[in-house]
Amino acid sequence: MANTASKFGLRGVVHALRECLREHRIPVTSLNPGSIAAEIAYEAGAEAAIQTYDSRQIPMQDLVLLLRCLRQLSRVSCVKEIDIPAMSDRYA
Repeated sequence: MANTASKFGLRGVVHALRECLREHRIPVTSLNPGSIAAEIAYEAGAEAAIQTYDSRQIPMQDLVLLLRCLRQLSRVSCVKEIDIPAMSDRYA
């Protein structure tokens, strides 16, 4: 319960920060990943994480690709929030 409340509070802080920085054209995105396969070495590749966790955890490579995409957007775009649970996560 406390974990859920703290995540909700953090989202509020991110939304407020985004509005404060909007006039300076500084984008702020809230990225909400599900379970991450962080124990698998990045160099091992996404397939190693997928096989090890039977598709129940997100490979770190997916998050890196997503962040790279966000960084390449023009200054006109404002991505507010991204939810990225694993496909098998029923409670996301």
